[in-house]
Amino acid sequence: MAVATGKFIKVCNEIKAVATDLVAVDATDGIKFDCKNYPNERVMFLVKNTEASNAKDVTVVKPSNGGYAAADADIVLADLAAGAEAVIWVETAKYANNDGSIVLKGESASVKAVAVVLG
Repeated sequence: MAVATGKFIKVCNEIKAVATDLVAVDATDGIKFDCKNYPNERVMFLVKNTEASNAKDVTVVKPSNGGYAAADADIVLADLAAGAEAVIWVETAKYANNDGSIVLKGESASVKAVAVVLG
């Protein structure tokens, strides 16, 4: 399989349901979010473990080809409980590669995610 392509939703003074916007990660390659339109922003990722009985790890992968402010370590959420949801907030300057992409990984395709931009 190939890296899955993540979706973005933009929220400004409103409430949005996101269930239909969640995209499953590729179990090997993760999910790529193209953040070129948000070069100096903070992006929030909503992740959900849709597994019925097993916890799964979720990782925001450090840039493999990042800019001067690039992070030097992954962000790891170990053991997101079955059925649980989490929010991850990152700065694009720290976690985006030079091509503007941020990659999330999960232990299996039961991990689903969507990016949220505020404003």
